[in-house]
Amino acid sequence: MLMMSAGPGESIRCPKCGVPNTIAAYACARCGASLLGTGPIGPRMPKPARPARPDSIEPGRIPIPWKKIALVAGVVVTFLLGGWVGLSWAVENRYPFGEPKYDSRPASYWVVELQNDDVYLRRRAALALVTLSTDLNRPDAETTIPWLERALSDHDEKVRVRVQAALDELARQHPGVSGRRQTEP
Repeated sequence: MLMMSAGPGESIRCPKCGVPNTIAAYACARCGASLLGTGPIGPRMPKPARPARPDSIEPGRIPIPWKKIALVAGVVVTFLLGGWVGLSWAVENRYPFGEPKYDSRPASYWVVELQNDDVYLRRRAALALVTLSTDLNRPDAETTIPWLERALSDHDEKVRVRVQAALDELARQHPGVSGRRQTEP
């Protein structure tokens, strides 16, 4: 059997007693423990020192990731602000839950009924438009106002009073709205 000589720094340390043995040994020369599976002991390299952090952590203090918190807060604020602006536009210009109705009929039906010859139907139409005026969006208010203004000259006092109430409510709901003139409702 060929014996290998251990060079400088080449030896196997016994895992049981810690004595250095030659690299070719199968068992420890002192305690007889098996050296199979253990590698040679080379010159020990010191572990690289970790660079010191400029914001060293004090014991018992948890570091706070301010950049991540600021990023998340910015995303949340942007999302909420964008949702609020988008929702307010949609509510002002569209009906998210369907067009408002009075007695299962939309405002356009009641505007036509304001032109009816029957005074009782005109009264009912004026009452319906008073009720619907709180729910109309800006575009529908702009189309309804001219017809309500025409109805202010109605012969029946109850129709005129209700139409004026509808105009007042539309002015309160949509300040600065002026009606778009139409020839037909």
